[in-house]
Amino acid sequence: MTPELMKEKDSCISSSESWLHTLQIGWAFMKISPIAFGGGFSMIPLMAREVVTRKQWMSDKQWEEAITAATSVPGGVGINAAAYIGYRLQGWRGLAAAVSGMIFPSFIIVLAMVVFFTRLNEHPAVLAAMKGVQVGVTALIAHIGARMFRSSVRDLKVFALFAVSLALLILFSVPPAYLLAGGIAAGFLWYALRQKQQQKRQPRR
Repeated sequence: MTPELMKEKDSCISSSESWLHTLQIGWAFMKISPIAFGGGFSMIPLMAREVVTRKQWMSDKQWEEAITAATSVPGGVGINAAAYIGYRLQGWRGLAAAVSGMIFPSFIIVLAMVVFFTRLNEHPAVLAAMKGVQVGVTALIAHIGARMFRSSVRDLKVFALFAVSLALLILFSVPPAYLLAGGIAAGFLWYALRQKQQQKRQPRR
């Protein structure tokens, strides 16, 4: 086989593997979307199990970065996380696959609910099922909060910022956007102070 034919064969194999990875990304998120009751935050532990534990596409640190980015911008957390993860894995192709996998099953389910659920939403069995789903979603969100707390709150300064934010949210109903902006400002301030301290410690020439 000539070198040209070998290069062409390797290119075809690489291209097929690349598209296979794209399909795997889309299928992974397509499996998550139909069983994630309660919105974006309930999808996070399912994404972690699929992306970090099962597929091992991302490390724990990369996963934490993905969730931080997804919760720091406007929009649904689930879609934001899928877009970030897909782009991190395979660029724009991975982003399109991940977002499409998230949207398509939800669109079909919502369409079915519009057609059928509006006729059954007063049925006692349906109401009981929805209450059960709410309890399960509450447990999922609590699990997410505990996991993010363990991975993010690692020193006294961060814990103090967490306590102040929680108090403002619960006692004064401060909008979450203000809390995020305050957290960003506090992070920049802490970074600036640490840089100044490091500069002072460096010996002058």
